[in-house]
Amino acid sequence: MLKFRQPQNRPVIEFRSYVHSKYTRIEVKDNGLDTDLKAYGENCFRSMHAFISI
Repeated sequence: MLKFRQPQNRPVIEFRSYVHSKYTRIEVKDNGLDTDLKAYGENCFRSMHAFISI
């Protein structure tokens, strides 16, 4: 179950990986609720960090 999903839509998660220059990139895309990057952008990708928006 996705915690921040849109109740009226079925959750969809897409994964993509590819090599760019000498690095492997992994992209994840979903149709869940958006995150307020102005408020939480600094902490969005920190390990073991939880955040919520109200």
